[in-house]
Amino acid sequence: MRTKNFLYVICMLLIVSVLSFGCSSSEKEQTKGTDTDIQAEDRNSISSVDKDTGSTGDTSISSEGNDDENVASSSFDNNAVDVNSDNATDTSSSDTARISGELLIESEEKDAVKEDGNKYILSKGGEYHVRGTCENRVIYVDAPDQDLDIHLEGVNMTSEIGALIYVENAEEVTVSATDGTNNVLSDNRAARKNKNEEPEYGNAAIYSKDDLKFKGRGRLTVNGSYNNGIGCKNDIKIKNLTLIVSARNNGIKGNDSVTVESGNITINATDGNGIKTENNHISDKGNQKGYITISGGKVDITSGDKSIDASYDTVIDSVNATVTTNK
Repeated sequence: MRTKNFLYVICMLLIVSVLSFGCSSSEKEQTKGTDTDIQAEDRNSISSVDKDTGSTGDTSISSEGNDDENVASSSFDNNAVDVNSDNATDTSSSDTARISGELLIESEEKDAVKEDGNKYILSKGGEYHVRGTCENRVIYVDAPDQDLDIHLEGVNMTSEIGALIYVENAEEVTVSATDGTNNVLSDNRAARKNKNEEPEYGNAAIYSKDDLKFKGRGRLTVNGSYNNGIGCKNDIKIKNLTLIVSARNNGIKGNDSVTVESGNITINATDGNGIKTENNHISDKGNQKGYITISGGKVDITSGDKSIDASYDTVIDSVNATVTTNK
């Protein structure tokens, strides 16, 4: 009986030991699983932080850089000249200057147009294309011994400081009114009171120290409130142009000569002569100065003084030219 009780006690102790060991193992496994879960969560958190502050940040920076490159590339492409296109334009040798925001002067010669204060200097021979509007500016020609052709292609210039076109140095300057365009140059200075007054930019709305030519199938209106409408120290020639000149003093004054070959010219000279020359000397080449020649076209003159005042002689082709004078 004791033996059975003893065996029973031993069995119970073994069962308790086994149960205790099993519980202990289960707790360890549960604790181990919990630690793994915590570590996994920590790694996920760290990974998330890395992505927010590291990889994601780098990606954003890279994306911004790519966007900038895309924008720059897009802008460049929009402004690029397609050299393979039939409509491509080569601007490498051209020069463009914007004047007073709206007036545009273009030249085929590089560095031919320069800005200096209120002067826009044309310094090289060749063709210049002008369009737009401006105030108190002067197109100033300083191109010694050069021929220039200034194409007016829809111009409206007003000034209270001087001539709108002033030629300081050139061989010859041609002012052309492009077919179909209307161009107005207005010298709005107060009327000159002293004949000996020497203004900075000439005593006419268009003034030149060298030869002047006017041509074109367009229309040019010149207003000279200060003194003369068009003034030139040398020769003036007019061809084809529709030219309207209003002046306080003389309408058109070429010191050496004035020649009208063709066109439709209307002159209103309030206090002076319609067309006038001043020199009557013999040139170095033996040519007589002081002629006024009208060989064609239609000329209508209203003047306060003489309609035509030549320092030497006036020649009018009565067959091809029509001259009307009103004093």
